[in-house]
Amino acid sequence: MNILILGGTAEARALADRLVKLGHAVTTSLAGRTSSPLLPAGDLRVGKFGGIPGLVGYLAARRIDRLVDATHPYAGLISINAVAAAERTGIPLVRFMLLANGLSRQASSITRRNCFAGSIVTRTRSSGTASS
Repeated sequence: MNILILGGTAEARALADRLVKLGHAVTTSLAGRTSSPLLPAGDLRVGKFGGIPGLVGYLAARRIDRLVDATHPYAGLISINAVAAAERTGIPLVRFMLLANGLSRQASSITRRNCFAGSIVTRTRSSGTASS
């Protein structure tokens, strides 16, 4: 599967590493705001897409099968653009995020949103329980 990860978090990097080990073609996109980021496995893309039309064009040109938004919780615009691009292209979108609840990164839960199926599935790191 050809996967684009919108990254910039430790979780995005770990996900890219795991997906590459499983044999997927993974490209991680970084905004480019960090001068020396820790690099994930797979291909790397740095910089803006140029809004929704640019992201839609990139997804089509690279024949992306799955879009993963694993950006920082405060990186709202790219998340909005990812939802719109997924809707326009029909490419499944999965959202991984740390909850912005004031807890430290290590203590926070991770939420996975399965946007393309119209449902939201929440999993906590400690309990492993799910709700929708």
